[in-house]
Amino acid sequence: MAEKNIGSVVVMQNDEYLGIMTERDYSRKVILKEKNSMTTKVSEIMSTDLPVVSPADSIEHCMQLMTEKNIRYMPVFDNNKLTGIISMSDVVKETILAQKETINQLQNYINS
Repeated sequence: MAEKNIGSVVVMQNDEYLGIMTERDYSRKVILKEKNSMTTKVSEIMSTDLPVVSPADSIEHCMQLMTEKNIRYMPVFDNNKLTGIISMSDVVKETILAQKETINQLQNYINS
């Protein structure tokens, strides 16, 4: 994860989604508990109880779920197939872009 500069990885087995392992999982469940990185299994520390969203869900819905559950990553499924991960960073960036667009439209309306 550090090598690729990513904060999470999807855990799969035989094309079946099992969970997500995040930097937070690693730091809280291995480092802070002084476990051995070489002997601790991913299955022991990965997050498995995350809510899921679909590509059709709104950014607002994702933000609400992530805030309520205090999570930074959620799997995205389309027809029961994992299609990606959405991060809090993705949600914040999209929210900022939407707000900028609204501001631009309001400025154009005021100036016309």
